[in-house]
Amino acid sequence: MFSSEALNDQEYEGNTTAETKDVYTQVEEDVQGPQPPDGGWGWVVGLGAATVDMMITMLGNSSGILFLPQLLQWGASSTTVAVLLNTYMVSRRLAGTVTATLTKEFGFRRVAMTGALLTATCLTLTAFATSPHYFFVSFSLGCGMGCGLSSVGFLILSRYFKRRRGLANTCLAVGVGLGNFLGPLFIQLLQDTYGHRGATLVLGAIVLHGFLGTTLYHPVEWHMKFPPRPHPQHEALMSPKSSAKHAHTVLDNSQPRHRSEGLNVKLKELSESHQSLASCRRLSDNSLDLVSMASMTSLEARGTTDLTYHEGREPPHTDTGPNILRSLRRPFTKFIKGLLRDLAILRRPTALIIATGITMVINAQANFIMMVPFAMQAGGHSLQTAAWCLSVSGVINLLVRILTSTLSDYSWFNMRFFYLLSMFTMAASITVFPLQTQTEGMTVVLGMWGAAMGMFLGLNSLHTISVVGLDDYAAMMGAWNLTLALSFVTIGPFLGVVRDASDSYAISLWVAAFLVLVSFLLWFLMPAAVAYDERMKAKQVSSA
Repeated sequence: MFSSEALNDQEYEGNTTAETKDVYTQVEEDVQGPQPPDGGWGWVVGLGAATVDMMITMLGNSSGILFLPQLLQWGASSTTVAVLLNTYMVSRRLAGTVTATLTKEFGFRRVAMTGALLTATCLTLTAFATSPHYFFVSFSLGCGMGCGLSSVGFLILSRYFKRRRGLANTCLAVGVGLGNFLGPLFIQLLQDTYGHRGATLVLGAIVLHGFLGTTLYHPVEWHMKFPPRPHPQHEALMSPKSSAKHAHTVLDNSQPRHRSEGLNVKLKELSESHQSLASCRRLSDNSLDLVSMASMTSLEARGTTDLTYHEGREPPHTDTGPNILRSLRRPFTKFIKGLLRDLAILRRPTALIIATGITMVINAQANFIMMVPFAMQAGGHSLQTAAWCLSVSGVINLLVRILTSTLSDYSWFNMRFFYLLSMFTMAASITVFPLQTQTEGMTVVLGMWGAAMGMFLGLNSLHTISVVGLDDYAAMMGAWNLTLALSFVTIGPFLGVVRDASDSYAISLWVAAFLVLVSFLLWFLMPAAVAYDERMKAKQVSSA
């Protein structure tokens, strides 16, 4: 039989459960953990990331202008040139695959500094290359891996910003745009002034400035902002001295005083738990020293120690070889496990759609840019006209990329709609381009394609974070770098085979447009993929 006090306690708990929950919710909303600066040093990080991206873009997109005359002087065939330049892209993407795992182990700054230094060093060594084999090692592999390791700008920048993440993304857009515009003109000027070797050496020194940009990648924990003190009502609730009285007032003034003491005790225990955690941490830091001192005292009390050997006694044999191998094997094993854990994100349907879509679009974009000059020349237009049309598309690309990145911070901006619109417009413009015969029509179509590509690149990382979350974005970037690396040795050559078999640039361009259309259609499956991921997460939580 229940006592009257127990019945009163049950009735009291039933009446005040909702009110207690509201109080705790308000305290949790007001007393939050440290928040990203959303500015401040984040803009300095954006400047460093823009510098690094400008160097990477200038080197990658202008590598043909920089090295093609030297490769032809060596007598390299078109196939050899294609292998060397495509190996650069593959090694860059493969390095990007492991970048996310490396940043978790060593931090963004160390990984980016290593990549920037590797890029500048290998580019300088390429100036002294004497054969395609030397070039393959120094540029295709060395510079490719260095550029891949340096491409962590948005990874760290996204952690500095929350509300203004789209505006911060414009820093990267400006860096990439300047690399596209200034790279070819500047490299041509260097070659005309200093020759091939001198231009490569000067460019290596300029790329080394990317190393200075990576030194600005401070850990975001150094610049976190702490929220203001909680509301006085909540501060009183959390105070050990007045929490009983305050909880009694907030919950129900008509209830006896001892009803609120239970809440006071729980809040006091929650407050004291942080102090206990700090004490345990300090104790763990000193535990090794205390154990070592106790062991030495015990050994001295027995008049001997195990740290020295008696004269004439042969010390035990210690083989340091296995220990060294074990010490090297542990971090390598940890790295491999972390990499496999990151790539396991491809088992999620949402991640698979994102990686496949990006792979299709980037391959279509790369092959479209490569084929446009040849297609226009086959149609009777000059290379100068093709260069002018591509310059117009590049300017529109940069402007739209900056605009969409800035607008994505506003709540009324539908990121998903414009992301899908960019892919549809891209596929339509690539399809229509071979049908144009006049320069004006080609310029308009290339302008539409530049706007669509700028919209896609401006929203790609931001929209990916909105789908998979900031915590999984690094793993997602590594996954799509892997799929891109594999596609560069499959899809690219396939489009070349289509061109040679059909003897028509139009057909190969339509195949590229079909790739973009496949990516567009895949995104209509994203709602079902998101629902599936949520069900799997709920199932894992319930089973745990």
